[in-house]
Amino acid sequence: MRIGKYKVKFKHNMQKGTICLIIDPDTDDVIATGTSRKHPHDIYCKAIGRKLSFTRAIAEFGRSTRTDMWIDFLHTVNL
Repeated sequence: MRIGKYKVKFKHNMQKGTICLIIDPDTDDVIATGTSRKHPHDIYCKAIGRKLSFTRAIAEFGRSTRTDMWIDFLHTVNL
């Protein structure tokens, strides 16, 4: 999926959690990652895993960039 000028990929694992990769579309290099971990007794929820991992992945961007990315994320992702 495309969020702003970046590509975003999610990898889900029902036992471990979710990984969010933010990729530069020009070079296909991963520029940021975020993870959400799941406790063995937790119920797996894809939407919560996406939100947590995405939040952690964009933490290193500036505030205005994060705001724009969140707006695109909320309009793009079907939660």
